[in-house]
Amino acid sequence: MLAEMANDLNDHVGIRGRPFTAERIVSGAFGPDAAFTALVAELDGAPAGYVFFTPGYNTDVAAPSMWLHDIFVTPAARGRGVGFALVAAVAAETVRAGGASLEWSVHTDNAGALEFYRRLGAVTVETRIMSVDGERLRALAARAGEHDSAHGDSAPLLEELNAGYIRSVRTSDVRWFEEHLAEDFLNTGPDGSLADRAGFLRQIARQGAVTNLEAHEVRIRLVGDVAIIHARTSYTRPDGQAGAGRYTDIWARRGNRWLCVAAHVTRG
Repeated sequence: MLAEMANDLNDHVGIRGRPFTAERIVSGAFGPDAAFTALVAELDGAPAGYVFFTPGYNTDVAAPSMWLHDIFVTPAARGRGVGFALVAAVAAETVRAGGASLEWSVHTDNAGALEFYRRLGAVTVETRIMSVDGERLRALAARAGEHDSAHGDSAPLLEELNAGYIRSVRTSDVRWFEEHLAEDFLNTGPDGSLADRAGFLRQIARQGAVTNLEAHEVRIRLVGDVAIIHARTSYTRPDGQAGAGRYTDIWARRGNRWLCVAAHVTRG
């Protein structure tokens, strides 16, 4: 029943698939290496809801905390105090364990849940949860140590410069490029044309061939004082159709600054 309710919650919030099985619940919540704690609510002798939670640490206040992963109440039991009882029970566990806070996430479009949590005394913290999973997680794991061995302290700055480059193409920000392009910059366009710095700036000023430009799968390689950035792009064509391409940018460290010296763009 607990696996069924967990899968029902996934369905309710639009997560495809029903990954929970009885075996996964047993190993995840009740096995020797349990990853979370489960509490089940009963109403009139039948399961009415559940919560999953784990202990954590709140680095904002340097104190233990509790993270509430899931809370679910069956449709038949809603409006009868089950949700309140479940959250209060986790709050009691948090206090018992010496926790300073109880935290959880909520979908921003779930108005009913937001109102319920506010009635409990919860306040909204202006943060956004990011997630990487599946193939993207494995690809990131395969790059472990890459920044330490190749990028050093330049990695965050190069990532910021790459993001600024894409943003400035998208918004036709000529001034940004004036500040970050080397005087000998050259750009190879998707049509095979070669433009110098002045020609590229003119292209940026009249930009409009594509919209909604985004970079994906960004790879940064550092070779001495030269950084090579590869990435995949997605965008919207003038006819409204989705487009895709790739780019390679070359940055050089000149003095105490990184300047872009060359770019090569392809579009499918």
